[in-house]
Amino acid sequence: MLGVYEHDRDERDVPICWRLINDEYYPHFHAGIELAYILSGEMLITLGGKRQILHAGQLAIAPSYLVHSYQSLGHCESVVLIIPPHWVPFCRDILEGQTFQRLVYDDDRPDGPLLSAMLTLAGMLHDNEPPQNPTLVRGYLYIVLGTLIEKVGLKPKEQEFDTHLVQDILVYLQAHYTEALTQKSLSEQFGYSQSRFSHIFNSAFGCSVPEYLYSLRCRHAAELMNDGAPILHAALSSGFESPRTFYRCFRQYFGMTPTEYLELHCANETSGRQQNG
Repeated sequence: MLGVYEHDRDERDVPICWRLINDEYYPHFHAGIELAYILSGEMLITLGGKRQILHAGQLAIAPSYLVHSYQSLGHCESVVLIIPPHWVPFCRDILEGQTFQRLVYDDDRPDGPLLSAMLTLAGMLHDNEPPQNPTLVRGYLYIVLGTLIEKVGLKPKEQEFDTHLVQDILVYLQAHYTEALTQKSLSEQFGYSQSRFSHIFNSAFGCSVPEYLYSLRCRHAAELMNDGAPILHAALSSGFESPRTFYRCFRQYFGMTPTEYLELHCANETSGRQQNG
């Protein structure tokens, strides 16, 4: 499954830190740097399509726009921190043309400044709320990123695109994906030839523009269906031009037909009501 661009996360532009038990999160990406430190247990983490099981004392690093996901294996405790680049200008400038040499760090000092700073931030930050003491929060963010830059090291980025351009493209697609977009119109919108625009997009996300558009439309159609919309109405309202294309894309994206998806959704809702009742 393609990663979901969390545009709301980038729009809020505030650092967030949670201490979590049995974390599980679908493939996603955003401009912020996301760190997941395993406190106990094991977690299956996917970073840029590569899967790895992390244990206590290990930390996963998801740089800007890298698709990543989490799945706890049994009982697992972790602390997850998302750092918008805007909050750490000095580190942002260092990372502009570089990235981390490794995406997994084995912390040989669990009693050291890295974990201590992350746990402190977990107590200071609340989901989607601006911090009460931004200066202090910024100081702890510098401790976290500064420690990782020193311990993990940096290497030149291999990507051939500007991250600001990538974010502009994603925001535009998020706002217009239900419209009749074509690769030609998108290329013209951003001032590139079709071949160059296609190359930039494929390099950034590992998929084509049509594939990404279809993923946005499938998710939107699923939301409409969950809210009670008829399947055909959901398809046409999400930007699909024909039921045939919708059924083909939906099955590729979700691994089931729209009818099977609705049956599963209804079954899950019924099970949830019975457990709550």
